[in-house]
Amino acid sequence: MAFKNVVQPKTFSERCTLAERTVKDLQLTSTVLVDTMDDLSRKLFGDLPSPAIIIGADGVVKTKLPWAEPAVLTPRLTGVLKSANAAAKVKAPQVSVAKGLRLVWTGQTDDGARILREILPTLDTNVALRAQALCGLAAAHAKKGENEKSRSMIKEAADSARQAWKGRPKAFTAFLAGLLDHSPGAKLGAALLDEMVKADETVAAWAEKQREKLSN
Repeated sequence: MAFKNVVQPKTFSERCTLAERTVKDLQLTSTVLVDTMDDLSRKLFGDLPSPAIIIGADGVVKTKLPWAEPAVLTPRLTGVLKSANAAAKVKAPQVSVAKGLRLVWTGQTDDGARILREILPTLDTNVALRAQALCGLAAAHAKKGENEKSRSMIKEAADSARQAWKGRPKAFTAFLAGLLDHSPGAKLGAALLDEMVKADETVAAWAEKQREKLSN
């Protein structure tokens, strides 16, 4: 306990008052949760006397210690945070591209294009996401009647798309199918296939099957 000569609370109200005092006197900035008088939450996590439990943003318990010892807890917490940050960095480009595409498809063209342009320079090694971002920018230009810029984006997307198809054909085929759900997605999909075939004839057989889907 943080204070000397503290009488154990006998009611939930007294426990809340003590928690408020702890937050104030120790100048805590983190969220403090108060357990029920039967310590139900503590029991659910193993009924340890003074435990420290680290729960990730995904709701999974990452670490459970019987005693909240700072010297032991700190490196564990640091490790969990590093892992979470690394995962967030990997996921961030996917989230940005998905958001940009969604905005373009739903008519918020300028906002979507801005997000896609900002993320594009970071996608040089992720050909699948790069192809998707370029398709989104092509759609944005097409919606604004900027057909030359749209065609330019499609040509640029073709090389990344071809590499993405060779690396993960099923995943890229799924993305191409997704284009059909949005206007002018069908035209973009057809144009992209044409450019991919021009760049690599080995794509032709697969592209023909996709054209059949586009026409249905």
